[in-house]
Amino acid sequence: MARVVRALALFALGTLAFAMAAASGMDEPATLARNAAATALGLVAWAFAGATLSGQPFAPRLGWLPSRLPPGVFVGLVFGMLALSQLAEWLIAFAGYEQVGNLPEFRRVLGEARGPSLGAALVGVALLPGIAEELALRGFVQRGLHARFGAVVAVIVSSLLFALLHGEPVHAAGALLLGLYLGTIVALCGSIRPAMVCHVVNNAVATLGTAWALPWLGESAALLGAAIGPWALWRTALQARAAHAPLGGSTEPAAPPRPR
Repeated sequence: MARVVRALALFALGTLAFAMAAASGMDEPATLARNAAATALGLVAWAFAGATLSGQPFAPRLGWLPSRLPPGVFVGLVFGMLALSQLAEWLIAFAGYEQVGNLPEFRRVLGEARGPSLGAALVGVALLPGIAEELALRGFVQRGLHARFGAVVAVIVSSLLFALLHGEPVHAAGALLLGLYLGTIVALCGSIRPAMVCHVVNNAVATLGTAWALPWLGESAALLGAAIGPWALWRTALQARAAHAPLGGSTEPAAPPRPR
C-alpha cells in the first residue's frame, strides 16, 4: 500500500510539472529554460512512479548500471551522436523544412541567451532534458518493453515516443533518428549512462552553437563523429556479444570483453 501511495504522489508531482510547462511559453531564454526544466521534472517523476510500482530497485529497473565501456568507445559514441544530430539538421534543411515548425523560434530564443540566461539554458535545455528523457524513455519504457517484447520492438516504440515528445513533425523526425541511435546503445550495453551523456553533450553543443552563432561547432564535431561513431557502435556490439548479451541483453551490466 505504501508503495502505491508513493507512486501516486510521484505521478501527481509529474502531472503538476507538465501543467506548469504547458502554461509557459518560450519567448525568452529564461522562460524556455523553465519550461524545459518543468517538463524534465515531470518525466523523472513519472519514471520513478512507474519504477516504484514495479517493486524493483530503481537502478536496475531504470538502467542506471555501469556500462563498462572503454573510455575511447564511450567518447566515440558521443561524437557519433553529434554526427547523427548534424545529419538530421542537414536533411531537414535539404528537404526545405528548416523554417517550418517550432525550430526557428527555438533557435531565435536560444540565440538571445547570454551570461546567466545562457547558463540557465544549458541547465534547462541541455542537462535536465538529457537526463530526464533517458530515464523515462530509454530507462523505464524501453527496458520495460524489452522484457516483454524484445529489444527491437522496445527500441522502436521508445524512439517513437521520444519523437512525439518533441511536439511537431519536423522536430520529431530528427528526434526519431536520434532516439533509434540512443535506444540501440542502451540495448547493447544494458545501461542508460552512455546514452545520457550522448544526449546531454549533444544538447549542450546545439545550445552553445546557437547562442554563440557558431554553426561550425556542431559541424566540426559531426565530421569527427562520422569517422569514429560507427567504430564505437561496432565495439559496443562486440562487447555485448562477448558478454553473451545480444541486443538488449539482460538487465545486468555487461561484463568487459575478454582479453585476446
